[in-house]
Amino acid sequence: MMYLVPSLTLVEEVPDDEHTTETISYLLKQRDNSTGAMAEKYKMYVHCFCEGTLQQWITLCKAIDKIWTQNGINSPLDRIATVCTILHVESLTCFNATIEELKNTADDARVVMIVPLTNKGVICRIHAVAEMVFPFRALTNQKLWMRRGMKKPKELSFRKTAAAVGRLNNSLPLFLKASATEKFSDEEIVELLEWSIPQSWHTKFNLDGYIPTEHNKACIVTECEVMERNDPQKPSTGLTTKMSVAKQKVHKKTHISKHQNRNTNTTNKMVKFFCKEHGANPTHNTDSCYILKSRAAKANDKATMTKKSFRREINLLSQK
Repeated sequence: MMYLVPSLTLVEEVPDDEHTTETISYLLKQRDNSTGAMAEKYKMYVHCFCEGTLQQWITLCKAIDKIWTQNGINSPLDRIATVCTILHVESLTCFNATIEELKNTADDARVVMIVPLTNKGVICRIHAVAEMVFPFRALTNQKLWMRRGMKKPKELSFRKTAAAVGRLNNSLPLFLKASATEKFSDEEIVELLEWSIPQSWHTKFNLDGYIPTEHNKACIVTECEVMERNDPQKPSTGLTTKMSVAKQKVHKKTHISKHQNRNTNTTNKMVKFFCKEHGANPTHNTDSCYILKSRAAKANDKATMTKKSFRREINLLSQK
């Protein structure tokens, strides 16, 4: 399954909100087709797009469709203006070029004809920009990966995994040259969720005689949540507490034996020498202290020229 590289994964990409200059704010009506200056509105931020990832393109398409629907933008020119505001650099150049090709077409006699813009034509031009983003056979590889290579991530619970599978399924019609028929059915979603769980869960289902495909999606989510709460690989709370207490005891014992002072009688027996540098100690006096001897040697040492310093001096003299 290594050759199956999905365009969209279960763990969604986190957008970069550090650069606020790369986002555009829109005021959307809470109710579509509402009129009047007092209509309730809310603010939505859209990231500018310039040759981004497929996940960013899917998010952009959903945002554009939301802006058109909530604000009732039905004119082709208004829709083009919305798209041109969000697209940047190469993506905007490609979109403008395809719009010009759509407006000015030539017949067999090379006579240029001006074709009026339509909403369907605007969507076709957006798909032309998508050809720069989507990899080769993106839809086929995505569906094959969901059938054969999709596994439940460790950082997601099963309920969140089921929600992520629904998000991927709703994004399939937004792929290049795709339609609503590309989506998986409810029975297929249950099958995808069944083969994304760990092998130990499959074994438990077989022992219980539970077949997920004979039930709906809510049933498999409930059964897998029970498996998560009773996963034998995760230690229970009592066991974790006992292990932590044992570790604390071992650490405390080691700490005492290493740093705690022994009793007075044992200490007095071991202290037999005295040094000006180290004080009372069981090893040496002031006369045999290596640190004091090295300090005295450095103080009495005269500057002598070694072989390396002599060669360096000769080299400098020859250069001058």
